[in-house]
Amino acid sequence: MAARGRGNIARMPAYAWTCLACGQSNAAAAESCGQCACSATPTSREINAARQRFTDRGGELQGDALIATRRELTRLEACLILLAPWIGYWPRKR
Repeated sequence: MAARGRGNIARMPAYAWTCLACGQSNAAAAESCGQCACSATPTSREINAARQRFTDRGGELQGDALIATRRELTRLEACLILLAPWIGYWPRKR
């Protein structure tokens, strides 16, 4: 089984996995979490959305799910991070 994610084919885990949104253990063949319905291969936005829905319904986060998820970088932020080391080498007119 394969799940689509970010334009790539993401392989389903071949082992029992823990949901990144709620912390629930899931079977290897599960494509989504049985407790919060988060995908087995989510982006950070999907994790945050599933976590919000789950806690809004009164669910309680477990284990590693208690750790805050970082937001995704914007394209501009990613470009600046990649270009930052080269800024000092930019040719200057003399």
